[in-house]
Amino acid sequence: PNGGDSEVVVPTEAKSSSTIGTKSDRHTRQSVLESFLRLVRGGFIHEVPEIRTLDDDDDDDDDECEFTFQDGQPPTKKQKLADASTRIQDGDDGEDAEVVALLQSAPYTTTLPRNAVWRVNVALFHAQLQALSLGMLVAQRYTHAIPSVGSIVTAALKVEASRRYAAKQSSSSQSSIDYASISIFTVGNILRYLPKAVLQTFEKKEGGAIPNIYKVLVELSKVRTPAVVEQVEIAPPAQAKFQIQTRRLVSYLQDQIIHQIILDSHGEVAARICSILKLQGYMESDAIANSAMVPAKDTREVLHRLYRDDLIDLLNLNQGKQHNPSSMIFLWGFSRPRCLRKISDNVCTAMCNIRLRRQHEAEVGNHWMERAKDDSTDENENEVDKLLYNKFCTGLERLDNAQVQLDETLMALKDY
Repeated sequence: PNGGDSEVVVPTEAKSSSTIGTKSDRHTRQSVLESFLRLVRGGFIHEVPEIRTLDDDDDDDDDECEFTFQDGQPPTKKQKLADASTRIQDGDDGEDAEVVALLQSAPYTTTLPRNAVWRVNVALFHAQLQALSLGMLVAQRYTHAIPSVGSIVTAALKVEASRRYAAKQSSSSQSSIDYASISIFTVGNILRYLPKAVLQTFEKKEGGAIPNIYKVLVELSKVRTPAVVEQVEIAPPAQAKFQIQTRRLVSYLQDQIIHQIILDSHGEVAARICSILKLQGYMESDAIANSAMVPAKDTREVLHRLYRDDLIDLLNLNQGKQHNPSSMIFLWGFSRPRCLRKISDNVCTAMCNIRLRRQHEAEVGNHWMERAKDDSTDENENEVDKLLYNKFCTGLERLDNAQVQLDETLMALKDY
């Protein structure tokens, strides 16, 4: 964005040329601007902060640099606007005159500055994905006892994400944003974010939607494994305030991922041992064997495999001043940050390997892709070709699905 004058003048010729387009073209431009405006107001797209210009640097230090102009004097505001109008007439800047005219009308003129630079708000999309993931987690955990809890948690987290990033978009200074109250919501705040089927179900019950959703939230605030909702302010159903325990839900989700990865890679005994160490702290191998109900020899083998893969810790304690292994005490422990970091690294390595394998398979089966693109050639000339082509497509689909699953796992471990 320019650091100078913000006023823009569109010449009459540019305005009149906008009427040449067809009615469908004008409708398309209007629809695109309306969609863009909704994305900006929703926080999905935000403006890039203004970059410091040379004029600002010159104001700070007059001796830092020197500018020379053709007439010896800097251009006036009228000259700048005349130059901008000439560029629009000549089409040098590639701007659409009709779009420029629309941007000068309400409500675009205040929300969408003409010279602004925009980018996608990736953090908001991560927050939306987090809301869906945690809603599915709560639904799998409690939906058998409390109805529609997953949809309610997802709606509450979407409200929080919308407030957080819409506030960043509309606020000129980060200090004016009250982050403490962003995550607090009432029943009325989440109604528009609930699925229509769920909302209609609550509306058909006796008392209406708000009292029935309030009962669900109060009942959900009593569960502890994991804690989901905290009632911040006790009041009538319409004024009661709640807060989602996001950190606890994310921690529980990450623990579930860690447990499942250890279970798949090292077996049930290893997963059980890690759970015991997480709850009990540092323990000797014999005590671990008794708690896991596994023979001591098998327990020691599993412990050494986990230690070799950097998933657990080993603490050596000397009983005397001399270093004598026979008199030392070996304590095994589980460090969640260390295990989380190691598993995240393993997921990144697996994603790299999957991508390399996908690239290799695409190079080997390049002739299948070329034959599929050629309309004049039948890629399935016989049954053997058909089987080979289906096998090739199935292999690529499995690699793509594996890559998506690894990406979702890594997102839950690192970005939530």
